[in-house]
Amino acid sequence: MKFAIQTIMQGLILTAPIVASSTIAIAPSQAASLAASSSNLLLENFTWQGNNLDSDITTFTSTTSSPGSKVFAKARADALANTDELDQFSKALATGMGSNYFATAESSSFTEINFDTQCGCFQFDFEAALAAIAFATEPGEYASANSLVAFGIFKGENLIDSFEASLSANNPFNLVRSSDFIHIDSIFDSGFGVEIAGFYQRHFEPETQLTVRGITRTDATATVPEPPMFAALVILPGLFWLKRRSQMKALPQAISDRQSD
Repeated sequence: MKFAIQTIMQGLILTAPIVASSTIAIAPSQAASLAASSSNLLLENFTWQGNNLDSDITTFTSTTSSPGSKVFAKARADALANTDELDQFSKALATGMGSNYFATAESSSFTEINFDTQCGCFQFDFEAALAAIAFATEPGEYASANSLVAFGIFKGENLIDSFEASLSANNPFNLVRSSDFIHIDSIFDSGFGVEIAGFYQRHFEPETQLTVRGITRTDATATVPEPPMFAALVILPGLFWLKRRSQMKALPQAISDRQSD
C-alpha cells in the first residue's frame, strides 16, 4: 500500500510515548495518559476522469489543567482531490500528566468529485488505513482514541453504495460495506492498526452522473475525569459525529448487506 500502518503511526509512536514516558519517569506518583489515532483514505485509478472537485478539512483541540499538571493536544488533517484521485488523512493526539487535566483533539477531512460514466462502466481502486492507541497509568484516568474512514457513491442526492471502517483503541475494528460492488482484496490487522485494499466496480446506464465522497475522522482524549470533563467527553465527540454524518448526507441507518471481514 502507498501508506502502511507503520508509516501512519510513525509520528504518533515516536513523539507521544516519549512525552508520556518522560512524564512518568519525572513524576511516577502522578497520573499520565496518552491517546492517538490516524486515518487515511486513497481512491484512485478511476475509469473516467472527474470534474467539479471539492475538499474540506476541520480540526479542533482543547486543553485545561491545574497548576502542576501538563497537557498537550494536536490535530491535523489534509484533503486533496484531483480529476483522477482522492487522497486524504486525519490525525489526533492528546497527552496529559498530573492530578487534574483534560486534553482532546479531533480532525476530519472531506472530499468530493463528480463523474459522467459515459459508457456506463465505473470503477476505482481504494486503500484505507486506521490506527488507534490509548493507555493510562492509573485507574482514575481516562484515555480514548477513535478513527474512521468512509466513502460513498451518490446518484444525484441518493447514496447507492458505501464503505465504512472504524477502529477504537483496544477494540476490534469494524467494517461495513453496502454491497458486493465493493470488493475487498486484502485486510491486515496488527492489533492497533488496520490496512484495507480493494476496488469498486459497477455498471450503470450510459452517461449516468455520479458523485464520490470520501471522509476521514479521528479523535483522541486524555484526562483525569472530573464532572465537567465527563460532559465534554460526551458532547464534543457527539457534535463531531453529527457533522461528519451531515457531510456524507446521512449514510443509511441500516445498510442492506452488512459484512464484516
